[in-house]
Amino acid sequence: MKQLMPQQCPMAFIYMTWAVYVAGLIYLPLRGDYGLGLVWAAALPTALWGYVRAFPWISQYLGYGRVEDVCASQLERRSAKVTMYGSAACPFCPIVRRRLHALREKMGFDLEYVDVTAKPGILTSKGIKAAPVVEVGGRRIVGHVTSEQISELVSGG
Repeated sequence: MKQLMPQQCPMAFIYMTWAVYVAGLIYLPLRGDYGLGLVWAAALPTALWGYVRAFPWISQYLGYGRVEDVCASQLERRSAKVTMYGSAACPFCPIVRRRLHALREKMGFDLEYVDVTAKPGILTSKGIKAAPVVEVGGRRIVGHVTSEQISELVSGG
């Protein structure tokens, strides 16, 4: 059986995305390729946006497997503070964020979203090496999570 890649986005990927983008913004104008520099400035963010949007449909072909949800079996209302750490460069983050918003409506917890795109040190300072991260009261899940896993985390299970 083929081993799947972990369903998470390594912080090194987020650092690398920024490094490549900034390097292109510096290198191309220094070479005198101002037109290509402008194309680069728009094309890389657009390509990343397209990749993140298409990811749920192409994830299995990239070695990550499917990113299907497992519905929560029990949805108890909880007054908990849930923090999600995510990045614009992470294709799993919007999937998990949508699930959190849907569960918040049913479970009543407080939700805070922390974007670590430009500041991945927030996670690395906690010893976390990947995104997305869902954290509740010091407990956390790193990577792609289902609605069932989120509701268990919020419920204290």
